[in-house]
Amino acid sequence: IENCELIHQDWQDYLPETPFDIVFSSMTPLLSYYKNIDKMVALARHFLVLVGWAGIRENPFLDKMTQAIFGRGPGKPKSDITLVFAYLYSLGYSPEIEYFIGTWKRTYEIEKQLEKVAWHLEFRRRLTKDERHFIRRELEKLATNGMVTLETRVRTGIVLLRMKDYGHPGSGDHQ
Repeated sequence: IENCELIHQDWQDYLPETPFDIVFSSMTPLLSYYKNIDKMVALARHFLVLVGWAGIRENPFLDKMTQAIFGRGPGKPKSDITLVFAYLYSLGYSPEIEYFIGTWKRTYEIEKQLEKVAWHLEFRRRLTKDERHFIRRELEKLATNGMVTLETRVRTGIVLLRMKDYGHPGSGDHQ
């Protein structure tokens, strides 16, 4: 791809001068806030493409560790693409939505699996050495030849909004 520019900047401070042909956002907590969605709509000249969780993200091992360490289950993802779809629809747009349901199976050595589990848990707070040892012992119980497979059942969704259908200021199709 020759006509793309990578921009690394905090989203809150990002103020481009012109809209983009395509605005694509995937699996980000930015979709939890309507002002971010509004900004994405304003920046999309032709297409807005948003990918996110859609109500299901279940990993029995991770759920068990979350309960054991924090005393409560993981809860639902903070953003849900279905709510993004509904918000866009409430603004008068007619976005399309497609869901994908599947199971991710990931097999890693115990130490790498520990790091992946810890990464998820440390969104809440830093884990203690004892908590990490506890997770390692639980992973060792599941290990075969030093390898551990964990499964995550997921549903994700993709929202597509064709901006040209709305005479969007950047689309060249003013009404």
